[in-house]
Amino acid sequence: MSVIYTEGFETDGNGTRYTTSVLDFSDGFYDFFTRTDGSNVGPDYVVSGTSGTYMFAAQDTNGDGQPTTLTLQIDNIDIAGVTDLGFSGLFAEDDDGANQDWDEDALVYVEARIDDGAWVKILQFASQGATNTEPGLDTDFDGVADGPALTSAFTEFSAAIAGTGAELDLRITIENLESGDEDIAFDDLTITGTPGATEVDVLNETFDDASKFTTSTGFFSDTAVSSGFDFFGLTDGAGDDDFGSDPAPVGIKSYTGTDGRFLTGMDMDGEGAGLPITVTWSGLDIAGLSDLRFEGDFAEFLDNAGNIDQDDFIRLSASIDGAPAEILFEFRGDQQFNGVFRLDTDFDGTGDGTALTGDLSTFLADIAGTGSTLDLTLEVSVNAGDEDFAVDNFR
Repeated sequence: MSVIYTEGFETDGNGTRYTTSVLDFSDGFYDFFTRTDGSNVGPDYVVSGTSGTYMFAAQDTNGDGQPTTLTLQIDNIDIAGVTDLGFSGLFAEDDDGANQDWDEDALVYVEARIDDGAWVKILQFASQGATNTEPGLDTDFDGVADGPALTSAFTEFSAAIAGTGAELDLRITIENLESGDEDIAFDDLTITGTPGATEVDVLNETFDDASKFTTSTGFFSDTAVSSGFDFFGLTDGAGDDDFGSDPAPVGIKSYTGTDGRFLTGMDMDGEGAGLPITVTWSGLDIAGLSDLRFEGDFAEFLDNAGNIDQDDFIRLSASIDGAPAEILFEFRGDQQFNGVFRLDTDFDGTGDGTALTGDLSTFLADIAGTGSTLDLTLEVSVNAGDEDFAVDNFR
C-alpha cells in the first residue's frame, strides 16, 4: 500500500489544493471554520495530537452569520492505475468532559467520487441521537453514532474507497455544528492505494541513426543510382538517408505511417551481402524488471500480386543473459513464390497470420523470463527484385 495523496494543512491551500464552500472565517473565539494552529481561535479550544502545527477545525459555524452546512473539497487526485483505494484521516473534537455537545442533527461526513461520478459516503460521525451527546463514528450511516467516540486527542479513522479510475475527488461536509461547543477538527487527510506496474522503456529505437545497434554488414546500395534496387540502410523516404558511402537508391518503396527515418532493405544479396542480414541490440539492461514485452512497426510494400517467396523471412528473437535465443515472431511468405509476408503463427515456415502491407503496423510479443541483460536480434532475408521490408520504432 502506498500513499497517493495527503493534505496536512501546514500551508494555506484554499483555492489551490482544496476549496471551501465559504472563505475561512473565525471571530477569534469560538465561532470558526478555518485552518488553524490555535492562535486564531479561542484559547479554551483544545485538541491534541496534530501531525504538524496546523489542522482544519470548525465550531458553531452559523454563529458568525455563515451557513449551517459547510464543505471542504479536494479535487483531481491522480489515481490512474491505482487499485485498493483507501482513505484515512485524523479526527478530534474538543471534549467537554461530562457535558457533551453534539445535538441530534449534527453530522460530519467524508465522501469520495471517481471521474466525476456520484458522491459516495465513506465515513461519517454523528451524535448519540439526542441533544448534547457524545459524537462518534456512525458505521451504518443512519445518523446515530455506534462506533468509537471522537475525543480531544486526534485519532485515525479510515475507510475503503470502491472502484478505480483516473481522478478522485474528496469532500468533507459539516452539517449543523451550529451551537456553542459543537465542533470538529481534522488533519492528515490521506489517500492510499496500490499503484500499477510502471512501464520502463528498455529500448527506444527510432532508427534516426545507427548508434544503438550493430549489423552483420554495413549499409549499402547499388553503386549505379539509376538501377538502385539492391540496398540496406536508413531513410526517411524524402532524401534524409544513410546507405553508408553509397548514394541513395531510387527503389525505396513509398511506405506510409513512417515517422522520420526507418530501416529498410530490398534484394539484399544483390550486392554480395550474406543473408540473413542481422541487426542486434546487445546488453539491454533489464535488471529488476519483469513482464517484458516487445513492440515494433513492420511493413512490406505490395507490388501487384506479391513478390515474397516462402524462404524469405523477417525474424525477431531475444536472449536473456546469453541463453539460447527465443524467437518472438517471424514473418514468412504465404506461398512458395510471389506471395506476401504474413505472421508465421505456428513457426512452420509458411506465413498464415496477419499480412504485412506498405503501411507500417505494430506487432507485439511477450519476452519470457527475467535477468540482467537482454540481446534483441532482427534477421532479414530478401533476395530478389521487389522483395523488401521496412521497420521502425522498436521498443
